[in-house]
Amino acid sequence: MAENPLQHLLSKLPSFEKHGSYFLAKCPAHADDKASLSIGQGEEGKLLINCHAGCKTEDILRALGLEWKNLFHDSGNETRKGKGKILAAYDYQDAQGNLLFQTVRYFPKDFLQRRPDPRKKGSWIWNLQGIERVIYRLPEVLKAEQVFIVEGEKDADNLARLGLTATTCPMGAGKWNDEWNNLFKGKSVIILPDNDESGQDHVTRIVKHLPTFCRSVKILELPDLPPKGDVTDWLANGGSKENLLQLVKGCPEFKPRSDGSESKAESNFCFEDAILPDSKLLSLEIPEKRHYLFPWLLENSIISITGWRGVGKSLFILGALDAITKRQPFGPWQCGEPANCLIVDGEMAVQDCQQRISDLGTTGRQANLLVYSDAYAYSLGLSRASLLDEAWRNGLGEYMLKNSVRLWVCDNIASLTPGIDENSKESWDPINQWLLELRFSGITTIFLHHENKIGGQRGTSAREDNLDVCVSLKRPPDYAADQGARFIVNFTKSRLPLEHLPLIADHEFQFSRMAGDTYEWIWCSAKKKGRETILRLIDEGIPQNDIATQCGVTKGRISQVKSEAIREGLMTKKGKLTQMGFTSIYGDEN
Repeated sequence: MAENPLQHLLSKLPSFEKHGSYFLAKCPAHADDKASLSIGQGEEGKLLINCHAGCKTEDILRALGLEWKNLFHDSGNETRKGKGKILAAYDYQDAQGNLLFQTVRYFPKDFLQRRPDPRKKGSWIWNLQGIERVIYRLPEVLKAEQVFIVEGEKDADNLARLGLTATTCPMGAGKWNDEWNNLFKGKSVIILPDNDESGQDHVTRIVKHLPTFCRSVKILELPDLPPKGDVTDWLANGGSKENLLQLVKGCPEFKPRSDGSESKAESNFCFEDAILPDSKLLSLEIPEKRHYLFPWLLENSIISITGWRGVGKSLFILGALDAITKRQPFGPWQCGEPANCLIVDGEMAVQDCQQRISDLGTTGRQANLLVYSDAYAYSLGLSRASLLDEAWRNGLGEYMLKNSVRLWVCDNIASLTPGIDENSKESWDPINQWLLELRFSGITTIFLHHENKIGGQRGTSAREDNLDVCVSLKRPPDYAADQGARFIVNFTKSRLPLEHLPLIADHEFQFSRMAGDTYEWIWCSAKKKGRETILRLIDEGIPQNDIATQCGVTKGRISQVKSEAIREGLMTKKGKLTQMGFTSIYGDEN
């Protein structure tokens, strides 16, 4: 068996300390006199390493004699030992019929997922990292006019043997993804739930938004099913294709509630069903939140990004969405899954929107980056965008659900809530309730807003009540106007686990022109950058009071930085940089 990646990495370090669910150690990529390196685990066991002094991950791995693949579980594992006999392997294919991954069933009833190892024909990697999740028998579903949705691959195969088109989702009940709804556009769908509570919950999740895409939806509860029974049991007990189609014919269509609330089968649940003992709540099989930028930009979130006018809020979030749709890192944050994103811009001219998209480029997108320009919509004769308008809000929400938009940006509150009393909680409440509905539907909202005079977001504090993350963009003390979008990203609120907090330490970003006409974001640890600035000014003989004013720090902090630099051999006691200190700050310039 392959060695556990965490144990393997820790074995390369001379010492480390455990703090809850993460570890701290001295970083091997620089002269570290304190534990600057944090080590934790993310989704599917992936190792998360971060040097708070700003060292790059590849430099840390190189210093330890490791590679990127060593951060992942089961790198190259061909088999899973100790799982018993394999009963079946179910192929999940893309639209063209190419194998993406398999669900493997072990005796008696245990399931694991694996994907082909591209480096070794006939071998498998036992995880789905980087693999698109699709529904079972996708090529057949795309061609069919009538589709049965069941809970397991075996059920789908048994219906297929009868000449019917059937599908299911990977990893069982409760794992339905609304991004698949669009695959059923214009089709007649029949859902066959298992005869248990999880089967009913699964149906409720599926019909939440699916009916808006389909020609018709029916929920057929098969007669005489035993407890926990399914369509395979029904067929084994004498059911036939003819019986099934007759039952489908007599089954009424599912209709969403006429009051416009979320679609669900009214006869299945009542108010009391939603009240659970804590142990029952913990036993629910709820899919984990997907990470778009680990660890702070997640599914089902409401996020605020504030900053003074012109600091670069729009550019910053456009860069983040550009990275998510291209499945690339953004600054120090790794991209999880690509997702369809929408920007609703309420203030810029169309030409400015075009220029910013052009600066980043469109090549390499794995998901859609959609733009609603209020200026362009107005040129088409449409009314101005307004979140205060219930009909406009609902239309936007419906569009996002129908087009599988998972993340949208409100740019900005001032432009998209014209005439609102910013200090009134009552004025904001209808918008806030709508944002919660989007969260419950799996859609993440990011809204941009201006800061007030004391550095908080402008207007009623009620706007912050349901926020998961608050980000403030602030110009560094040495900012110059000709530097454009340059700021420090500071997280003022988050609901992250303690072990993830080191990953949202302050970082400085700048949008810079590179070779030719290309632009990209450059970034570094704000703490490291501030330390270098202090050392440079000390070396230049600037008085301590002036350094404190320019860098926005106390004189005690300046003394601390100087003492650390002397211990590390970067500076003399007289406050002059050594050759090593000069190289550390200025590089190898002559």
